[in-house]
Amino acid sequence: MILFYFRKYWWVVSAAIIALAFVIPYQVVLVLLFAQIIAVNLVSFRIRRYLKPERNVKSLRNLLVLEFKDLLESYGISCDFPPRGDYSSVDLIADIFGEKTVFSIREGNDEIHNSEVQSLAASLPKHGAKHGVFLVDGLLPIEAKRLAESYGLEFKRYQKYKEEVQERLSSNSNVCHVCGRLIDQNQKEICRKNSELLGGKSYCHEHFKEIIDKTKAETS
Repeated sequence: MILFYFRKYWWVVSAAIIALAFVIPYQVVLVLLFAQIIAVNLVSFRIRRYLKPERNVKSLRNLLVLEFKDLLESYGISCDFPPRGDYSSVDLIADIFGEKTVFSIREGNDEIHNSEVQSLAASLPKHGAKHGVFLVDGLLPIEAKRLAESYGLEFKRYQKYKEEVQERLSSNSNVCHVCGRLIDQNQKEICRKNSELLGGKSYCHEHFKEIIDKTKAETS
């Protein structure tokens, strides 16, 4: 914000520098004016870079990626961003029920090029992924959808896919009945051995411990 005001009111700064000519040598005033010209140009360059359309679109995409990552992690699913220097179209890598999935998540107005579809398809073996999914927060571009499906990729609406994932995770027997987090095989076996106490439900370690502690307190 300061940079915007500096560029907008450069003439006020110039007037203040010129006014200093009455109290300091004119050579110093000229140096200050020259320095101001350089500073204004540098600020303008930085603002132009910040306002590039690609940067704004990327920011919108980042918000969707972070939102989806938070959703998956709330169910205990491990998520990673692609490593630095990875220039593929992959935005997120998730391990869902032991199967890796690579996601490319797009804001509704993004144009999806053929090369990006091919890039996501090529990234599957690179990341050891079994599934590749394009998620679009808006209308599905038909051409890109057909190409993606020809490579064996899924192409879905962002909101609908979120709902499908939530329903799938919530109904899965490998998730905690309270918080919805995934539980490992050992914890599932512990719950099975205590199925009478737990009413046949599965719980993560924390909520299992809460129930056990509560039961002990009630019986003591």
